[in-house]
Amino acid sequence: MTQPAAHPSRTLDHLVMLRLSGEGAEDFLHNYTTSNIQALEVNALQTTSCCNRQGRVVADLDIFKEERGYRLVLHRNALSSLQRHLNIFLRLARLTLEADAFVKSYWLRFDQIPSTALPKIGGGCLGENSLWLRYSYLPEVVVCWTVESAESGLGEDGDRSFQALEIVRQRSRIIEANSGKFLPQVLGFEALGAIDYDKGCYLGQEIIARTHSQGKLKSHSIVLTCNSTKVPEGAPILDQTEKLIGRIINSSVDDGKSLLLAVVKTQTRDFYLEEGTRLAVYSNHQVSAEAR
Repeated sequence: MTQPAAHPSRTLDHLVMLRLSGEGAEDFLHNYTTSNIQALEVNALQTTSCCNRQGRVVADLDIFKEERGYRLVLHRNALSSLQRHLNIFLRLARLTLEADAFVKSYWLRFDQIPSTALPKIGGGCLGENSLWLRYSYLPEVVVCWTVESAESGLGEDGDRSFQALEIVRQRSRIIEANSGKFLPQVLGFEALGAIDYDKGCYLGQEIIARTHSQGKLKSHSIVLTCNSTKVPEGAPILDQTEKLIGRIINSSVDDGKSLLLAVVKTQTRDFYLEEGTRLAVYSNHQVSAEAR
């Protein structure tokens, strides 16, 4: 399958791909994620979350189903958290979660990809040396994974434009600093179709289902912005009295300002960083799908 050369500013160094295959892989993912993996069709892409017994998200995952197994995409910084969480369950199931041959990823606008690679919305297109993924919450963009080694020079920050696009869609990417702290509903995964309340039992299901039946959340995700261009992910958010009311989940830069996906307590109206910078609610949900 032909692919255009990756533009350096579009390389997604912050994401990593894993592979899970073998007998029992489908049941394993079904039992340890919030989505109905058994209903996932070949070449389909499902955003989901892997939770602990308390129903808190250890890592979010994008799961692509192929003929011979599953490919999992997550934030590189959450990899250790996921491995620690799943290792004992993987050993019991006699399965191995290993690094995938696709090690480099970059993004393109949908109208820029070749006609030989046209993944449907919420699906993927697998070739010999590449995998194209198209997210349902971000249909104007396609992410391409290749077997080439990553040499973008962008370090762990990854591509800021792609992260900005995900933030305005309120797509949380869990890192280690935020792992195991938030319910999937609080992170907005319900709106992304990442939670199936009818699938049956899975790790953390009881608390997640109870939260759903009660219909009330003490915290919620929100998009915030400020003039500072360096806001670390995991940073605390305070109110006017300097009381902790939330945390930064993901941080990016758009038009010279910080664009922040945060979790804050419901009914809170004033938001501040520790050094006193005031955060404003982001109102313009039109971030351009152009590489910066």
